[in-house]
Amino acid sequence: MTLKRLTQWTALWGVVFLAGTAVYGQGLIGDLQLFAPPRLNAFGGGREASQGFFFCYDQLYWWIQAPEEQFSGPPQNPGDTLGLNWSVGWGERFEFGWVGEHDGIMVSFFNLQPQSQLFYYNHFELVFYNPEEHSSFPVPFTTFESKYQVKNWGVELEYLRRSHQFGSGGYLEFLAGVRYLELDDRLYCESNSPVFGNDTKWRVGAENHLIGPQLGLRYFKLAGRWMLNAEGRFTAGFNSQNVHLYFFPTGAPYDYMQGHYAAYQNEWAPLVELRLELRYLITKAINLRVGWSGMWMDGLARAPSLNYLFLPNPPLAIDMTNNREDALVHGLTFGIEINR
Repeated sequence: MTLKRLTQWTALWGVVFLAGTAVYGQGLIGDLQLFAPPRLNAFGGGREASQGFFFCYDQLYWWIQAPEEQFSGPPQNPGDTLGLNWSVGWGERFEFGWVGEHDGIMVSFFNLQPQSQLFYYNHFELVFYNPEEHSSFPVPFTTFESKYQVKNWGVELEYLRRSHQFGSGGYLEFLAGVRYLELDDRLYCESNSPVFGNDTKWRVGAENHLIGPQLGLRYFKLAGRWMLNAEGRFTAGFNSQNVHLYFFPTGAPYDYMQGHYAAYQNEWAPLVELRLELRYLITKAINLRVGWSGMWMDGLARAPSLNYLFLPNPPLAIDMTNNREDALVHGLTFGIEINR
């Protein structure tokens, strides 16, 4: 199933959930009345937390940190730069599940739209490095055009354990589960060079497949129509990195280098996520919410940071020395939730 279809299916299940809750307001769902007025009285503390099935939808406006190095060179030369900036774009997040008085389960899925940056240079130079000979190979380009693209998505499955209500009206929820996340970027290049020939093209892509167990803690407090929500999650991630290089020079004697080259690496990749949200109760079951989410992760391979090497065998390879970058993904969230 493609990522696009996965997003569509998640949205479809959300629609089915909303339709079902509107028609069947009893049973497992509990006393759920979507458009009933809220119960704001709170004897002995804050408003009680909701129980039963829940559904949340967020629009995301998030930034993704740019690669640290962009076209890295030999050790004595930090390398050239494309001038990449933090990418920013829209996305969406769905969360749904069920929670009783103390126990529950939740599925969370987010997807950021692919974010792109375009560059065009005249008289550009890249440095290719051979670590076996400790020598560099500068390559001039009369014109150089590139497109950088990054995308990020992930899914989580969580068990929830909710505390009793505190005297102040707040609750704690403990989360334990598993998370899968991908952060993939690609660099498309088209150039004219006296070395490689005119209309030389190549593409390098770095895929990060991060999976691991996750623990989290959520604190929320309800007071009248308002709810304050704060969450933290930690994933002990294992990252399977796949890097692919497609190279198509057109000038002799480099025609024999045409083809596909690949490198694979496994890395420890911890992930930390924080969320802060403020929610406002519209009806008994419907909340509007706004907040900030941030994820920091380490042990990532980023396509512009990897060296492309001239070696005797194979003639062209990928150096994975710089395959442990960190990245921050963060931004604003705007959403609606049902019975959460």
